[in-house]
Amino acid sequence: HRRSLKFASYEVMKAWAQRNLPKEHSTTINYLLAGVAFLLSSVVLVPGEFLKQQVQATHFESVLQAVQSTMATNGISGFFAGYDGCCLRDIPYTMLELGLYDQLKSFYLNNNNNNKLQPWEEILAGALTGGLAGYVTTPLDTIKTKLMVDHQHYGGGGFLTCLTSTIHDHGWSALMAGSVARVLWLVPFTALYLPLFDALKRQLINNSNNNNNTQQTG
Repeated sequence: HRRSLKFASYEVMKAWAQRNLPKEHSTTINYLLAGVAFLLSSVVLVPGEFLKQQVQATHFESVLQAVQSTMATNGISGFFAGYDGCCLRDIPYTMLELGLYDQLKSFYLNNNNNNKLQPWEEILAGALTGGLAGYVTTPLDTIKTKLMVDHQHYGGGGFLTCLTSTIHDHGWSALMAGSVARVLWLVPFTALYLPLFDALKRQLINNSNNNNNTQQTG
């Protein structure tokens, strides 16, 4: 899955940072690493997002048709239409999604006598993260979508041209169009998949530890 590459990159870099960088700067470092994780995964994420937008906008009847048409018209570079808009949206979003989620979990842990997160705390952290990250990045999502869906009209001048054109034609409020729907979608989504990712990660760690213990006793 496209998101798995982003999560894997983040976890590998975070583990390295915990071993080699000062603990007192861990929160800031996590936010920065989340942004880097998106950049590393963008080679897969951006073409996938482009194809999804093309099909959703009914420009093509299927993903295969979108791939064939894009290759014939623009080559490989066509799959990266709106790349700047996607990065300008998803780098801040990913920094909030992963960095804020970790920060909220740390806050709960510091105020938890059991020194262990309860499932509802992880779910709440995921929901708050999705709601805040989704709302704050709505203007960036609006411009990214315009660049990908109507690249011929907006794409020539890039993100800034699309931004100024949108404000000029529709006013500042147009940047927040769809913000409520975006938040309503992301809150339950992040409330489920972020804790689920943590649960799977814990299970993998437990399995690895059990295997190591079995080998040592064997």
